[in-house]
Amino acid sequence: MTEGESQTAIIHANIDTSMIFPPVKTSASQHLYVGEAYGVSSWSLIRFEQPATPEEWHVDSAKIEFHYSGGIGDGAFPDVTVEHFDMDWGETDQITRDSIPPGDPVEFAIQPLDADNGTLRIIPDTAWVRDWLSWYDSSAIDTNWVDSTRSDAGLSFLLKAENAVNKLIGFRSRSAIENDSTGIVKPRMYIYMTIRDEEGDTLRPDTTELYASHDLFLLDYDTTSALSDLVIGSGVVRRSFLHFDISSIDTVNYFVVINRALLTLFNKPLDEPWAPSQSILPYKLSDEMPGGLRGATWLNIVNKTEDLDVDEDSTEIVVTPAVASWLWGEQRNGWIALNSGAEGLNIDVFGFHSIESEAFKRPRLTINYTRFAR
Repeated sequence: MTEGESQTAIIHANIDTSMIFPPVKTSASQHLYVGEAYGVSSWSLIRFEQPATPEEWHVDSAKIEFHYSGGIGDGAFPDVTVEHFDMDWGETDQITRDSIPPGDPVEFAIQPLDADNGTLRIIPDTAWVRDWLSWYDSSAIDTNWVDSTRSDAGLSFLLKAENAVNKLIGFRSRSAIENDSTGIVKPRMYIYMTIRDEEGDTLRPDTTELYASHDLFLLDYDTTSALSDLVIGSGVVRRSFLHFDISSIDTVNYFVVINRALLTLFNKPLDEPWAPSQSILPYKLSDEMPGGLRGATWLNIVNKTEDLDVDEDSTEIVVTPAVASWLWGEQRNGWIALNSGAEGLNIDVFGFHSIESEAFKRPRLTINYTRFAR
């Protein structure tokens, strides 16, 4: 048996680019952004599900509260508007701004705790709340039944501020963390009622407290610009692409076994207002790329994200399966795509040095392999 030779190849990326892609749904953030800043505008949707009601009930009053904490941009607090709209929707649906039906304006009051924190409070008419609680979807019984007055039993609100100037307000979402230090911050609806649980019981006061069942924010931004740095991001979907020419590894005269391939990216702080991305997820691209990089098929390299740390100088990702597939002829194009590990979460961004940087900061592959003479 021929003894193998251990080899190491260090190969720098020879082509790279960053692009901005159309928005994806952002439904698991701790914030719901409303307003406009740095070329990004955001609407937020919040939905409450119809609760079960007791045997006998009467609505005495109700209130709905949306809490906000902090924001992005140095502009003044925008003129937020709230609309009640009627649409059966969920966080996994393909929702766009155009798909949201026209809504009815809702009056509210804002109680600021300080410049960046406060509560938006809606006091709905009791008859309006009673009608909502009484609405019943009979389509499950009669498939031909249609109620032209409602789409479903949910209660949905749209928050927006189209005249905002350099300010995105961070309303707290149903994913927000609540504890002794934060207090009550998730969207809530309180319905104060007089109820009777069953016939013969005494009427008594009761409070139904509803948490939002669905929420998300919808971004709008320019997707045509290319970026000079290598950038990934969530919310505003930034993705970067790297190409490596590994033809210097001789597969004609040798059988090659890839032991380990390590992608090294050198972190580059960005002059951006967004929080830093927390993780990165690499993909390899298939050979069939009829639509170019934007339309390429992405294939998993790993099944987990890699953590990002702004305090570190570099980020290292094991990409052995991708490099092995190039050498073995499964996918020969040499492209790796980088994206945020949480594109449907917050608005965040992370930058890396490109091939335009000094040689020691350029993206590179370190390939450790063993070769055997054919």
